[in-house]
Amino acid sequence: MRVINLTVNGLYDAVDRGLFEWLSGKDADIIALQNICCREYKIEDDPRFDLAGFERYLFEGEDEDYGGTALYVKKTPKAVMRGVSNYDIDRHGTLIQADYDQISVASLWLPSGMAAETIKTRALFRESLKVLMSKVRRKRRLFIYAGNFQLAHQTIDLSHPERHSNTQGHTPDEIQWMSQVLENLGYRDALRQVDRNGRYFSWWPDMHALNMAEDPGAWRVDYQITSESLGPKVLTASYYTEKRFSDHAPLIVDYDVEL
Repeated sequence: MRVINLTVNGLYDAVDRGLFEWLSGKDADIIALQNICCREYKIEDDPRFDLAGFERYLFEGEDEDYGGTALYVKKTPKAVMRGVSNYDIDRHGTLIQADYDQISVASLWLPSGMAAETIKTRALFRESLKVLMSKVRRKRRLFIYAGNFQLAHQTIDLSHPERHSNTQGHTPDEIQWMSQVLENLGYRDALRQVDRNGRYFSWWPDMHALNMAEDPGAWRVDYQITSESLGPKVLTASYYTEKRFSDHAPLIVDYDVEL
């Protein structure tokens, strides 16, 4: 099974940059997109947003120009879940999940921006997600959370870590949250299952995005976080950086599992 995730920062722009032409040749089973910034009724009859052989599911944000997640899937899921049952989080279209017999795959996006209210919403989402991930560990199914967690977990996930001792996205609280998910809850970072020490980046923000007076460098904020038992089943994981469809890079992960 191949899962691809990408923060598109506007599906219209990504399509204009050739995203779907690229995806059509990648033999994916599930494609998870974030920050789609669109309305489903506006694209449902537009062939530019169709992908041959795939079904499309969206979770829109209240603001058409902000947020929203999507899944393109080859196999029809048994169920599709939207949100985490918290209005302050769900109004941004932050999580959509496809459930199959043995596995669930979610596309998730934490709200971006440096406003105090947005930072508060991200913290609330992280804690709600941690509770959810703790509960579903007891279910007899595997989980993949694919998307933009808006944080760099380790210093090797930053091209210039010396500039980010307490930058939002790499604060002690955010680092600790991811460590708890991976260590205490037993989830796995799919990329780190195949390369624990490599330097990889998936986001190239400008100074304005982080309210910085200097170049923030490149970050790795896009992940596939999986159930513990999926860790040994990660065959390959890589970011595609030869062409840009947004200021993020797609993450491509192959698993030794069947839907």
